[in-house]
Amino acid sequence: MRLGGWKRIFPWAVLSVLAGVLLLAGLVFLPGFPDSRGPGEAGPEAGGGGSRGVEAGSREQGMVFGRVEGVWGAMGKDSIWLETRKEGGGEADQGLGDLPYLAGYQAPPSRSGVLVYDEQRARKGVNLCLSAHKASAVLMDMEGKVLHEWAHDHEDIPEALRERESRSVTLASFWRSAHAFENGDLLAIHDYRGLIKVDRFSRMLWYVPNGAHHDLTVMPDGRIFVLSHQTRVVSEWNETLPITEDFIAILDPDGREMERVSIPRCFENSRFSDILKARAVAGGDLFHANKIQVLDGALEAENPAFRKGNILVSLRETSSLAVVDMEKRSVAWTLTGGWREQHESQLLENGRLILLDNLGFNGFSRILEIEPSTGRELWEYHGDPPESFRTFLAGDLQRLDNGNTLITDTRAGRAFEVTSGSQVVWEYVNPHQVPKSRLAADHGVMQDGGPDRWLIAALLQMTRLPADFPLGWIPGPGEKP
Repeated sequence: MRLGGWKRIFPWAVLSVLAGVLLLAGLVFLPGFPDSRGPGEAGPEAGGGGSRGVEAGSREQGMVFGRVEGVWGAMGKDSIWLETRKEGGGEADQGLGDLPYLAGYQAPPSRSGVLVYDEQRARKGVNLCLSAHKASAVLMDMEGKVLHEWAHDHEDIPEALRERESRSVTLASFWRSAHAFENGDLLAIHDYRGLIKVDRFSRMLWYVPNGAHHDLTVMPDGRIFVLSHQTRVVSEWNETLPITEDFIAILDPDGREMERVSIPRCFENSRFSDILKARAVAGGDLFHANKIQVLDGALEAENPAFRKGNILVSLRETSSLAVVDMEKRSVAWTLTGGWREQHESQLLENGRLILLDNLGFNGFSRILEIEPSTGRELWEYHGDPPESFRTFLAGDLQRLDNGNTLITDTRAGRAFEVTSGSQVVWEYVNPHQVPKSRLAADHGVMQDGGPDRWLIAALLQMTRLPADFPLGWIPGPGEKP
């Protein structure tokens, strides 16, 4: 190469080296953030030093790591450095992996709590709410009054501490999904770590460190279906690069694993095996499963793939849906369409499919109701203007029995209920706040809170429980275990 070529390349090479050093230093030595603060308490300025009043929202220390559109950001004190091993033994490889979402992405609005409540058109009930400000779940009424809270930090779990010591894994700090039982018990996912069950006093009943993530469902017989994962090198798929393999795990009511089925293996055993081969070339997160639904067989006559016991799975990395035949350990059906990186796919009683299309509406989000046999779009909700609804990751939805749809915009920390005519009849904005990640900001992760260090806490789940959901188990004033 001529000398002039080196002159052009050298500055960029130096900058690349410096960027790598800064990134490594940030991961290892990132300073901690302030302690939790409540409404009206002083908080630090973005530049450090001084204090200012807080007009709305409680401020909590948030999630440690998250991934936003291919860039990893941090919020907390440690980095995650996982050990991955080749299937069946072999030398260990190490690398970043298993990183959950950030606790916040955008500046908090001036108002929070329940902002809209149309008592005539909203579906009455109680709301189960998961916020990213801490590992907790809240039960609240339609006006936003907190009826009960469960909370259990991952660091308080003995099995989790042993996991940290053995694998150097930074602990998750919020719950990703939860299920409330009628006796006051609660089942919750510490994302990419494990599954915990607590009683009405938040005492741990059991914990399973099974790499649970994203979604769970509890069957009438008490069995628990949950997504889990393992990151490792699987030589037959990729000899050098670690992959993240998703599983559908079935647990008994006491948390004992009864069965575990690999989603990639089901692709391998089906006529869709070429999809797995194409995904495995680059390694990494093969499918990123984010939703499961155990099918009841009501639509089997229309499509044998929808027979009772099969499982509908949403796969973000391929922007596709699949049905897993649990008996045959095979994929029986797949569907793609005009959506991108979807979440929360569900077969409805009317025979239609509904899903949250995160990025398929010209880069914005929408809710789609489609015909499973053709993928034809039958109903759509999108923001007006479109930029008012854009959750580029996560999100939640629930079709209510009055035909309304409850939507969770994770990024905006907002949940809202819309009619079939797209009118908003209930709206809730998260009052909790979390500190902005310095490392995320330094490396381009999308956290648009401006110069202020505080962000609205992400909202992971809002589920409407029936109006007659039992509440007699809620402890009275001063009642203790």
